[in-house]
Amino acid sequence: MNRQRRVPNVNVAPTERDLCDVEMDELRRASPRLGRRNRFEDYGVKVDIPDFEGQMHPEDFIDWLTTVERVFDFKNISKEKKVKLVAIKLKKHASVWWENLKRRREREGKRRIVTWEKMKRELKKKFLPASYKQDIFSRLYNFKQEELTVKEYTAEFEHLTMKCDLVEPQEQTIARYLGGLRSEIHNVVQLQPYWTFEDVCKLTVRVEKQSKEKSTHKTLRRDGVSNRGSAPTPKSSSIGKASSSKATPAQGYIVSQEGIRMDPSKVEANVNWPTPRSLQEVRSFHGLASFYGRFIAGFITLVAPITECLKGGVFKWDEAAQKSFELIKKKMTEAPLLDLSNFEKVFEVCCNASNVGIGAFLSQEGKPLAFFSEKLNGPRRNYSKYDKEFCAIVRALANWRHYLISKEFVLFSDHEALKYINGQHKLNNRHAKWVEFLQAYTFVIKHKSGTQNQVADALSRRCRLLSSMQVRVLGLEIIKELYEEDVDFSKTWRECCKKFIRQNEKYKEQADKFRKPATFKEGDLVWIHLCKERFPQGRFGKLKPRVDGPFRILKRVGENTYKVDLPRDYGVSATFNVSDLLPYAGEDEGSDLGTSLFQPGENDGENEKTI
Repeated sequence: MNRQRRVPNVNVAPTERDLCDVEMDELRRASPRLGRRNRFEDYGVKVDIPDFEGQMHPEDFIDWLTTVERVFDFKNISKEKKVKLVAIKLKKHASVWWENLKRRREREGKRRIVTWEKMKRELKKKFLPASYKQDIFSRLYNFKQEELTVKEYTAEFEHLTMKCDLVEPQEQTIARYLGGLRSEIHNVVQLQPYWTFEDVCKLTVRVEKQSKEKSTHKTLRRDGVSNRGSAPTPKSSSIGKASSSKATPAQGYIVSQEGIRMDPSKVEANVNWPTPRSLQEVRSFHGLASFYGRFIAGFITLVAPITECLKGGVFKWDEAAQKSFELIKKKMTEAPLLDLSNFEKVFEVCCNASNVGIGAFLSQEGKPLAFFSEKLNGPRRNYSKYDKEFCAIVRALANWRHYLISKEFVLFSDHEALKYINGQHKLNNRHAKWVEFLQAYTFVIKHKSGTQNQVADALSRRCRLLSSMQVRVLGLEIIKELYEEDVDFSKTWRECCKKFIRQNEKYKEQADKFRKPATFKEGDLVWIHLCKERFPQGRFGKLKPRVDGPFRILKRVGENTYKVDLPRDYGVSATFNVSDLLPYAGEDEGSDLGTSLFQPGENDGENEKTI
């Protein structure tokens, strides 16, 4: 009796069982050994990919992608099956989007999506907001404890840190963690010794527990209420006083009617910090300094000697570490700040000039608002002392026009003659232009001796230092360097560059047809070209020759420059570029050298007869 072998109907789609299970059954039939091995690997655990409808929260969507990859890893799904399996799990809006994406790519002639990596990129592009990563970073940097407990704050902080996948020093993580704590916990924790982030977390839990115990054991009398049932009374009477006159501590600052200032107790604690005597004390100060390091320019360089003391696990405090210790304490408590302008007060402008630059500073009631410094270049370096001081005033007022144009102000200068600017009757063109500019301002000019005008004097002598502090706006220039590295644009960029090079070579070849190398030897006679920019007005004119000479070559200075035997009465440098030199062929040369109607060395009367 012949028995027919049953063939499974592969065209019927599975209804109750998962597609992944059907695929595994087919693999087990094809290879019995593989089936036995997979049975041991699955351990009888049912693992399936959850459905995705396209309406998830961004974090839930990221978790769904992670779950999909974990299922792939657990089931050992082949690369060819991953896209098909995930496509089955797309429902509703996500399923419609996937079918539309396939049809659109087919119409555009693009390849089908066959890899999970490509499909995952398309899913993220569609269902993950473009600002998701930026929002996570923003939440981390602005995260505060507020009403959360320390455990809740720590858990959320670690969650955001892991989401951002930050790679940073542990000190920076500790500083960010401490910055988000409530002030009553932060102020206590930062004064305690700690070494790792875990130590800080444990310390904050203990501090919170102690603060809760203290608050529950406060007596009613301490809160201003007696135990005899009398009416509550405040600690100190404030009847008749304005509420604005009270100093209110907030986040380590004192807010009062005079403004905001640091809490004196915290400043004193930093100033009186003793010199570390052990490795633990060095770590404690290093942790505190690292928290305030973001407010100190060049902090990493300043704290480097102290950081060296932490290496090796052996306490070693040298002179460099002591200097760094004192300097950091000073910078944490004596940071120089510019004041904010108050248009109800009188502005003061102090100006000064030196041989190399001009300087000025703007202030109110002795408090600096802004600084200005500029280097003297070119003709301005040849100005007289009076003109340099005058120029400093004009440049300073032009720079701070938005402050001074509508306000009365006081102008200080250490050049006493400038007090009489408005009383002069005879002015040259430069002074007349400057005086006209000053008429737009309302000010009183006063003399201030150099010993009292030290700030502006120092600025005028250190113009190079201050000019290097100016911010250079890069704009889109940095993108030019990325053209060659871009995957999509690099090919087009290289082709354009090659075309530019070929075109420039053609231009050069065409231009070189009318050029010839010009070299001269010592003793050769040449004509020199007279240009308006180099020669004074008396020698250069419309009806005068454009060349002069001949003059003898004395020596070759560079590759294309020569020194000519030029008379002293010309008053210019005797070194000329080869483009300004023409060879002298003799008295009977017939070429026109770009002169006027009369050639040099000839009798004008004879030329007139010839004409």
